[in-house]
Amino acid sequence: MFKTKTPKPGRLLKSVLTLAGGTAAGQVVTLGAYPVLTRIYSPEEMGIFAVFFALVSILGIAVSGRYELAVLLPESDDYAVKVAKTGVRVAAAISILLFGVVLVASSPIAGVLGERQLAGWLFLIPPIAFLTGLFNVLNFLNNRAELYPALARVQLSRSFVVATCQVLLGLAHAGPAGLIVGQAVGVPVATLHLARSASKAKIRDVETTWRDSIEIARRYRQFPLYSAPAALANTGSVHITNILVGSIFSTVTLGFFSLAQRALGLPTMLVVQAISQVFLREATRRRHSSEPLTPLFDQFAKRLGLLAVPLFVALFFISPSLFGFVFGSEWRVAGEYCQLLVPLFAARFVANGLATVTAVLERQIVALSWQVAILLIAVSCAAAVAYAQGSIELFLVLFSISGAVAQFSLLVTLRKLCVSHDGDTQMKDSNATE
Repeated sequence: MFKTKTPKPGRLLKSVLTLAGGTAAGQVVTLGAYPVLTRIYSPEEMGIFAVFFALVSILGIAVSGRYELAVLLPESDDYAVKVAKTGVRVAAAISILLFGVVLVASSPIAGVLGERQLAGWLFLIPPIAFLTGLFNVLNFLNNRAELYPALARVQLSRSFVVATCQVLLGLAHAGPAGLIVGQAVGVPVATLHLARSASKAKIRDVETTWRDSIEIARRYRQFPLYSAPAALANTGSVHITNILVGSIFSTVTLGFFSLAQRALGLPTMLVVQAISQVFLREATRRRHSSEPLTPLFDQFAKRLGLLAVPLFVALFFISPSLFGFVFGSEWRVAGEYCQLLVPLFAARFVANGLATVTAVLERQIVALSWQVAILLIAVSCAAAVAYAQGSIELFLVLFSISGAVAQFSLLVTLRKLCVSHDGDTQMKDSNATE
């Protein structure tokens, strides 16, 4: 059912290139649409969409309790399928709960967000959240089966559908609804692609009782207890800033800020996600076979660093001119914001690519602690600037520098975890041979 052979030399690089190629192609489509989108949608409309997208991203990342991360851990393939089904059930339960909240309090929630016209669109969040959870589970199930070409293709198809819908609806003068609906359509399309690839790979369906799911939920309880809050904090540190910027400054400023984040973050972070999935699988294999993790960590950290330095140095110098040329002169301001965010995104590029080692070592509490710290940094910077009635530029500088320091501290901590694990493994092996 699943491939379980030890990777051949060069296979890791091939896997990285396959996934990175798919994500890169998807981002070419997305970024190719942005010069059109920025000319048919205003900064204010982009700002309204950013609030909706922030809510979907924050809720969707943890709706399955992060049990999808546990799909790679069992040695038994049948048990891995049961873990996947448990994640889907958790996603369904939480989505139903979300629908009840929206049904009762959609207007007050929209009022708190400062975007009352979002009230009707909030009803899209529960089904999108569930489909996102299902997508995440299928994503890791395909990863376990090493269906890397399918994972690469899904990024391209999703980006194409979203971009096409948003452009067509924008040309029809749909306003922010065009951006929201276009984004919503891409989720089921991507989920269907992954489900089809899993079916073609003959991943056997395994009967999973509710008792099985309860046992699995308890066995891997660290994922909802620590990984889910960590993912919420990580995503929140990115997307809650959108809500804060919109409320402290203006929706127009948020439009510029959201474009800076997406144009800078999406192409780089999706490549990092592809690399981290391969790192996660190889690190899991090494742990099962009692091989050292530190050399693998150092290898991936070095490669990520070599990618980050020239990329982000170039972006720092050319961002304002590049944004003005590509997205239109009105959006040059977003390029200036991007310039100030370079330190944060460079550090995040390296650290996030290796953060999944906490899942391999089942030390999710470490990821949770650091992500909460990063989230608090974002909120603290916003609160300080709001209190001082400072500018958006002051907020970006504070947020970028403090966030970069936190990300590099996380990287050091992750390496220490690998060194500690290797030492413990070596000691156990020595005791076993005596």
